[in-house]
Amino acid sequence: MSDVLIIMCGGAAGNAILGPAADENFDESVKDARQKFGEDLDIVTKGESTLDINDQKALEDRLSQYRIVTTYCVLGGEFGTDLVQEIIKTSRAVGCKIVSIFGIPMEMEADRRKRALKALPESVALTDCSLVIDMQRSQELNLEFGDREWKNFLRLSDTMVVSSVVSVRDCLQGPFFSTFKSKLYAFVSHSDVMPVKAVMKAWDNILFDDSQALDDSVVMVGKNIKSSEIEDIKNQVVMNHGSMPEVVARSDSDDSKVIVFRAVKSF
Repeated sequence: MSDVLIIMCGGAAGNAILGPAADENFDESVKDARQKFGEDLDIVTKGESTLDINDQKALEDRLSQYRIVTTYCVLGGEFGTDLVQEIIKTSRAVGCKIVSIFGIPMEMEADRRKRALKALPESVALTDCSLVIDMQRSQELNLEFGDREWKNFLRLSDTMVVSSVVSVRDCLQGPFFSTFKSKLYAFVSHSDVMPVKAVMKAWDNILFDDSQALDDSVVMVGKNIKSSEIEDIKNQVVMNHGSMPEVVARSDSDDSKVIVFRAVKSF
């Protein structure tokens, strides 16, 4: 048992962690996420739950065992949106720090997207740090790379979210809040045989409104990356964008993949 609890709230979040186990096309690191989290993972959907959300004392007892609670929810659904806010409030009441990942539905889900964008400011305000992913931007990025398969888009989104949850959880074992200094971040993952190229490609493709981007940024890299490659990343970001990123090693050895987090103006 670690001191970080992961809670996947709502149907879309539940599918993100449960779906990979039954799909051979997912990366092994993503497929194994549920097993890696072990007892430090709860999944709460309308149909089933590993967390007793109807017993306030049991909920408080569960949450109070942890230093940090990390939630993931695609906002806009009535069940998940209300649920994640209540879990965050209860977590804070028992003394936990809160790091949340919020998804925004695509434009084709117009009503749900509208509700999500309305709920986002209040949800972010409840947390110590939030990460946001706009599924519409994710789909557009998928199309930009010539992939029009719907199932591949869903797989890409779930992979990106789950791998980010895994990486954030690893980072939470250390000085997370001195690394992620801002309130709100947008993020994207990208791969290239040269990590610095992956960072530069990802920089302008964060999956949220980058017109509100700030200077603060974090780049997560594979654990075996060379120190010279880290210096190259820092130098290129400074030279091209005028700010120095924090570069943090993940626990996996995929050195071609980077996850770029850029702070965006909060609400």
